Amino acid sequence: MSQHPNASFHFGIQVETARLVDDKVVLSSNLGEVNTNFVIFCTGFCTDWAQRPEYARVAGHVRLWQDHYPSLPGAPDRELAGSPYLGSPYQFLEKQPGSLPGLERIHCFNYTAALSQGASAGDITQVSDGAQRLASGLIASLLEEDIDQHYARLQQYAEPELYGNEWQAATTLPQS
Repeated sequence: MSQHPNASFHFGIQVETARLVDDKVVLSSNLGEVNTNFVIFCTGFCTDWAQRPEYARVAGHVRLWQDHYPSLPGAPDRELAGSPYLGSPYQFLEKQPGSLPGLERIHCFNYTAALSQGASAGDITQVSDGAQRLASGLIASLLEEDIDQHYARLQQYAEPELYGNEWQAATTLPQS
């Protein structure tokens, strides 16, 4: 219930047209016509994979929160259920392991990461911390991919840091 008698909330309304009639806003909607002085549209956030063609090949493979934690009976939440269930450095995870190798190379650093990672990817005050976590995760994954090569180069390293003759023994004792 709204806190003001002149304000009301209409959830789930689908506005089809809006027109101005005698200084009033008239909305035609799935609930009928609404006459009002002011309209505030709040669309919210919803992950709709179908609206982004660049995700067409991966969308069905991405683990979502609904895959990890089914919604409570009678309390479905489409926004939360459709959000990606991300790994630590914001990477997509496979719904079925092995179904799309390489999916973990796609990182989701935007508002939809909030459910998995908190506000660190979509909140101005925390984005620097989130970017640091993303960068650290990317660096770690690059190192891990080439760990055998790095370890082999480390084992081949033969240039000595010290030769043993850097220090000379003192010939006298310090005077006090």
